[in-house]
Amino acid sequence: MWTYWIKKEINRQLSRSQEKRKKHFVDYRKTRILTLLVEREDVGFIQPFLTDLLKEQIKVFLVVLGNRDIQSTSVCAGVEVLELTPDNLKFGKKLPNRNVVKKFIGFNTGVLCDLSLTERLPFLYLMSISMAPMKIGLQKVSSNPYDFMIRATGDMTVKNLLEKILFYWRSIDIKDNNL
Repeated sequence: MWTYWIKKEINRQLSRSQEKRKKHFVDYRKTRILTLLVEREDVGFIQPFLTDLLKEQIKVFLVVLGNRDIQSTSVCAGVEVLELTPDNLKFGKKLPNRNVVKKFIGFNTGVLCDLSLTERLPFLYLMSISMAPMKIGLQKVSSNPYDFMIRATGDMTVKNLLEKILFYWRSIDIKDNNL
């Protein structure tokens, strides 16, 4: 029951944000802020990428979905974390509550990247309300609120997904005459 209503709300929010946001391709070399949506159990797999992103002077925000609080020691220094736990989700743990939404909107999301391998309604909702100029993620069956999508090939892991996203994103060379 909740799933149908939430998907309908996600589609409504997505159409509203598409009208208002200034959607454009953000060149990797000009990226200053990257917000990653990731599940709790996958945080360890992306640690080396977080370190590399910080070395490249890219500020990283993590939005982590999990059953328990993430240990502050499990994320490298300099990365801000917003946690989605059962305590701050509503409607059958499928939608972030008001406090989480306010904190998320307070982030200057820059580029928004969804690293979930399956459809996660809390992440889809956050993607739908975000005014990020570029949204990146794995192409899924139903809703695809992304501007830049990676198609799954075989068994995909979060590490493989992030590698592919960064590879293709870095490979696209934006020139002034191609805009």
